[in-house]
Amino acid sequence: MEKFRGRTVRSWILEMGPILLALTMTGCATVPSWEGLPQSDFPAKVQAVVFESGNTLDRQHGVNWGNWTVSFGSSSPIAQRKHFPASSFLMIEIRNLRCSNPVSGTEDCNMLLNFENHGCVVGNYGDWTKTVTLSFSIKCPTALRFE
Repeated sequence: MEKFRGRTVRSWILEMGPILLALTMTGCATVPSWEGLPQSDFPAKVQAVVFESGNTLDRQHGVNWGNWTVSFGSSSPIAQRKHFPASSFLMIEIRNLRCSNPVSGTEDCNMLLNFENHGCVVGNYGDWTKTVTLSFSIKCPTALRFE
């Protein structure tokens, strides 16, 4: 039987498994502050979108994801809480953002923050009747600051 620090791998997994699982679940259980915002706070002008990494998306700073840079548009971004009854999704949509890429250029985009699965995406979802040509997943922000 293979040994790890004087113990068998199996005994190490049995001892450490519950601790590792608890740490993983604690990370998932962290609820972003924007999930606690009441409906009465919306719509709202966005002053900043704050990420766990320390990055802040605001009037002075864009945030990069791969080859994409997301920044504020010419007018203040607006956060709106939306409910999609057909899918039971509850999310916050942030409009008036700009997405730029050295290959495809710059276009209007928005950010969707999903309450159900803590999944967040950036894309050109502004007009739900048109085909989405830009969409990428991001790690959800930890906080939203309103004006």
